[in-house]
Amino acid sequence: MGNFCKEAVLLNVPDHKIFEFDPERAESYVNHKRNFNLVYYGTIDPMLGIDLSIEAVSHLTDRIPGIHYYILGKGRDLDQLIYLGRKLRIEDRIHFSRKNFPLGVLPTLLKEMDLGVIPNRKNVATDLMLPVKLLEYVAIGIPVVAARLRTIEHYFSEDMISYFEPENVKSMASAILNLYEDGTQRRQKTLRARMFLERFGWEKNHMDLIRLYQDL
Repeated sequence: MGNFCKEAVLLNVPDHKIFEFDPERAESYVNHKRNFNLVYYGTIDPMLGIDLSIEAVSHLTDRIPGIHYYILGKGRDLDQLIYLGRKLRIEDRIHFSRKNFPLGVLPTLLKEMDLGVIPNRKNVATDLMLPVKLLEYVAIGIPVVAARLRTIEHYFSEDMISYFEPENVKSMASAILNLYEDGTQRRQKTLRARMFLERFGWEKNHMDLIRLYQDL
């Protein structure tokens, strides 16, 4: 009898002990703060569309007077993004960390945010991505706007996150504005997005890996 192998596919999901969901925050999601904080964090790279999200913010400063966008991370073209904010005259609304943060620090930073942004351009690579940052936004309870890309759509329905057309700045700005203006929608999508982790979260699926080793 020949050798055989068994396989189990586990998604790269957030550690629920680090990225803790706060049900009270989601259930009573009303933005009493003066500011409306957007966040992107992770690698800075042209294919991830951060420049497009900065342009989207420039379309919203009149409609969302307290809008601020926090770009947490470092990578290629950081200087160009800083220049773009100045060129669009919104440098007081765009905040760069210019560094990466330890995993243990991220949840504290993210809990100050009102909306997570996934602005990826559309290409072969991004169509196949399920961004970890998206899953971490969901894990903590931050509503999300994301480019309509194949793999993200496979796992998240319209009632879980808000989509915009990839590389379409006006579509992105509209998605952000809609969530800003509708607190009920923000709350509902935040709670429904949790269904992903209820199905695929590590605390639910770690037994698949344990059984795989037990059956060897």
